[in-house]
Amino acid sequence: MTGQPKRMKIHLNKNCPNVPLEVKNQYKNKDKEQESFDINDDNTDDNTEDNVSNEKEEIDTAIARAFYASGIPLATIENPFIIQALHKINPEYHPPSRKSLSTTLLEKEYKQVSADMKKQIKNSNYICLTSDGWTNIHQQPIINFMITTPQPIFWKALESKENSHTGEYIAEQFDIVIKEIGISKIAAVITDNASNMKKAHSILQKDYPNIIFLGCFAHNINLLIKSVIELALIKETITPVQEIIKFFKRHHIENACLERLQIEKIGKTIKFNLPVITRWGSHYICLQSFLASKKALQNVVFEECVRKSIPSSLNSKLIDTEGFWVNIEEICQLLEPFTKIIREFESNQPNLSLVYDRFTKLKNEIKQLTNTSLKDIILDKCTLRWEKMYHPAIVIAYYLDPRYHGQDLTDEYPFSMIAEETSKFVNQDLSGQLVKELLWYNNKTGPFNSSIFWKLEAISNPIDWWNGFQQEVPVLSKFAVKLMSIPASNAASERNWSNFGFIQNIKRNRLTNERTFKLVSIYSNLRLANGQKLNDDNINEEELENLDEIIVIEESEENATSSCYDFGRVESKPSKKLKHAIGKDEEIKLQKDKKSYYCLIGKNPLQPVLYYLGDELIESTAHLMGRNLKRFFKYEELQVIKEPDKIEYPPDEFMQKYHPTGFIHYIQVSSDKIAEAVLKSLVQQYAEKRDGECLEKTRQINGHDVYL
Repeated sequence: MTGQPKRMKIHLNKNCPNVPLEVKNQYKNKDKEQESFDINDDNTDDNTEDNVSNEKEEIDTAIARAFYASGIPLATIENPFIIQALHKINPEYHPPSRKSLSTTLLEKEYKQVSADMKKQIKNSNYICLTSDGWTNIHQQPIINFMITTPQPIFWKALESKENSHTGEYIAEQFDIVIKEIGISKIAAVITDNASNMKKAHSILQKDYPNIIFLGCFAHNINLLIKSVIELALIKETITPVQEIIKFFKRHHIENACLERLQIEKIGKTIKFNLPVITRWGSHYICLQSFLASKKALQNVVFEECVRKSIPSSLNSKLIDTEGFWVNIEEICQLLEPFTKIIREFESNQPNLSLVYDRFTKLKNEIKQLTNTSLKDIILDKCTLRWEKMYHPAIVIAYYLDPRYHGQDLTDEYPFSMIAEETSKFVNQDLSGQLVKELLWYNNKTGPFNSSIFWKLEAISNPIDWWNGFQQEVPVLSKFAVKLMSIPASNAASERNWSNFGFIQNIKRNRLTNERTFKLVSIYSNLRLANGQKLNDDNINEEELENLDEIIVIEESEENATSSCYDFGRVESKPSKKLKHAIGKDEEIKLQKDKKSYYCLIGKNPLQPVLYYLGDELIESTAHLMGRNLKRFFKYEELQVIKEPDKIEYPPDEFMQKYHPTGFIHYIQVSSDKIAEAVLKSLVQQYAEKRDGECLEKTRQINGHDVYL
């Protein structure tokens, strides 16, 4: 038995009849102790495994959240250097896969963020629903829905696919969202001012009479600025400013000279900001940046490199032969109050009650203009814009804001009108009580008779002020809080598109829309919950780098429809007559019945289209640009694209080589008649640039075919 202690124990414990009872019991007790130890040891192992598993799950969740909240491409998790870095922190840790980040972990985080979002909505007295439309990188139409509490919460987005954006379709989608959220909390629905949105408002108002449906007031002021800027007296100053800015942006030597003078004369370099399409308030920013560089600009024209290259017409403007700088200063003074109002209305704060006050003050500032004819024209435009943007809720909100108490309301808005319109937004059985409480408020009697209630320091926050009267005037207090909770714009929805563009971009163009919607929801709402400022809809001055080369027809309230054409900027094709592209040793074979794919690009200088057929890449004619300026326009073709959703992108390697930003430029028009007008206009421009005539019958310019 030597060397076999385990066998000896078994023998003594069970098999040996001669072992004393005391020894046998001793071995039995030791076996029980060992069994207990083994069981505890097994439990310890299980607990350790559970702890490790829980810890890994927590780390995986934290890493996933960091990826989603930062907009990091999910494939980054499989980058060998990322894996190596994580192993340095913990050699035993294995990070989640890209698939896990895009599926299980994404779904888990999305559910958590959605639950937190719904909790925040539940804790809000009133919320507002805003919406806007957008076209993503794949040219797919997307509609988003945001909730303001007042902080903006991303609720959902949807791809409209084959559905036209008619008023009926928009109303149907809003109806779904309203029911998802719950009607009792929704104070207002705010959209842009397009005709389809207005129609959706009228449809929904019948089903939801207690919800206030409004257009975006910031957008209205934007359109007002547009109409002012188009006045000849203002345009003749703004146009040369833009031309001068473009000149320096396109000539690097001259621009370097200007920057040197900026440092010498001003002490720092100043970046010029060109106006941006559809953001007409950006004209003020453009003029301000130009005006700030006045000393440098006035001196740069005497530098040899600039004197030789700058057009004489621009040179004379800079040296102020025609009061050029005085005009800029006056236009800045004119546009400043417009721009301030837009910024105020675009904030996330509930400020519907400010609309009447700010618009009244704007008109008063215009009345101070010394140019009588210009003053009268702008005041007329203000009147027309007010008629389009007016909604009774504007006046009622101003009246119920205790800071104003309707003090500047004109005779056009008597108390009887306010009482009548207010009664429409409450249940009929409460209208009598509402009018009674309104009379107390109007006359500062009853619960409102104490002067202390009307001191400015007591009413810094109108919502808190009205909440203090819940017991005394329950009907009016509830309705007033509802109005004081409404923002003046749908800017939250517009700003949300910058988050979409950040998440789904040229480098992440394979993200499905469903996954993109979840990533945007997590990205937006996590940052909001963490107290981070969301991306502002910053103005990108490069959007108008070629303003004079782009014709834009905006969708206005009158002509906006969901059925539109996308009009290509310019395209390049060989002449049918010559059977090849016009250029030395250059040939592009485009077979008659073979489908061609293309990407429209807009660089500076403007470049033609990149073509490819199927998988066969066809080199661009872009390298011919500038070789012979007389042939600059010989590659252009004008074309209306009736099915933009069927446009296909060139392969990735083709895009990376020629156009890394991947943007497709096009123009939206709303009817056949407008499309025809655009075609004629561009054909005429084409002819003028080539010093030729466009013959409508032959569709030729100087013997070269124009394809329409």
